[in-house]
Amino acid sequence: MKRLKLATGLCLLALLVANIASAGPKAGWYRAYYDEAGVQVGARGWDCDLQSIAWGVVTERHYTTNICLME
Repeated sequence: MKRLKLATGLCLLALLVANIASAGPKAGWYRAYYDEAGVQVGARGWDCDLQSIAWGVVTERHYTTNICLME
């Protein structure tokens, strides 16, 4: 029973740490949105300098998720 409680506690702690680490903007992550013809019509996310990117239209079916590789 002690091992089960310990394992449960460790799992909950790991989930909490992962949740905290994933909160907030991530530098270099953005999503580009495209229309039916493949023309980019918008973007949302953050560039490598953690500057917000938000312009244009958000589409539900046509998008790519992009990252920049920091040197």
